[in-house]
This record gives sequence, structure tokens and C-alpha cells, in this order.
Amino acid sequence: MGGIRLRHILVEIVCRQCGYHTHIKSHTLILPEIEPRQREQILNETMFTFTCPSCQNKLHFLHNFLYHDPKRHFLAYMSSQGEAPHELKEQFPHALLVQVHDPLELKEAILISEDDLDHTLMQKIKALLKQKDPDVLHIRYHDYDADSETIWLDYHYNQATICKAIARSTYERLKRQWEAERG
Repeated sequence: MGGIRLRHILVEIVCRQCGYHTHIKSHTLILPEIEPRQREQILNETMFTFTCPSCQNKLHFLHNFLYHDPKRHFLAYMSSQGEAPHELKEQFPHALLVQVHDPLELKEAILISEDDLDHTLMQKIKALLKQKDPDVLHIRYHDYDADSETIWLDYHYNQATICKAIARSTYERLKRQWEAERG
């Protein structure tokens, strides 16, 4: 694991609804094999949330964060501003480094990695699908169903979220086409 150390920070929390003020300990690095509970918190969207004990208001927070899956040679760096530090690419030259900006993008990147799909290609596919449906606000990767060889995506609209699928064969065809274009 090289120079990685498990770290935490204190995050200041102020409830905008009632003014409750506290500090909570939060992870800045997760290794999913060592900390499967924290991986699950990311996937069930509770890792970067806090419920105010005074008024029960659900608060979301964000800070720089690294998800490192050495088994998959995968790093996801979350930051609302700026890019991943260059040292990460130098320290892990054979790992795929994905930059994300919020916990939902982090969740999506983890799922894409765990389903052995290409991150860049998935972003291109989502962009193509979004062009075909001007009413969709954004599209998020949901999961891959190996039994039906189907990739599921959540289409987010103003009033609803609809899960739609593309065939794995379509993904593979686009992957071959994209690879041919890159040379």
C-alpha cells in the first residue's frame, strides 16, 4: 500500500435550520477490503450525511476524499474544487484515477469499477443518451445485470427518475468503435 495511511479529519457541522453546531470525525481515505462498512456507507449514500440531533434535519457535507481499491487498481478522488494531486498518479502509475465532484459521482465511479466497465466510455454513452432525451437532467449508472447482460441507468427528470437499460452488446460495440477511433 506504499505511503497510504488511514486518515480522518474533523468536519465542522452547522445546522442551517436550527443552528446546532458540532464537529464530526470523517474519513479522508477508504480501502474497501479493509473498511467494507465505509464502502457500504458510500453506496447507500450515508457516508457524507449527518442528521442534526436537535431538529432531525439531514445535512450533507463534502471534503477531499480518496477511495483506493488496490485489487482493481482503481482510485477515485473526490473534490468539489481542483483536480486530484499529481502525486497520486505518480504513486500509483498503473491505477485508473477517476476525478469525482460529489458523493453521488463517487458512488457511480465505484459501481462502474466493480462491474469492470470503462469509466470514460460510460461517460460518453451517458452523454449520447442525454443528447437523445432533452428533458433528462442527468443520467447515472445504476448497475450491471450479468444474467440478462444489461447495463441499467437512472434517468433523472424534474419530477421523476426512470431506470432504463442498454444491452451489454451495445456497450461492447461502442467500445470497439471508440478504440478504433483512438487508433
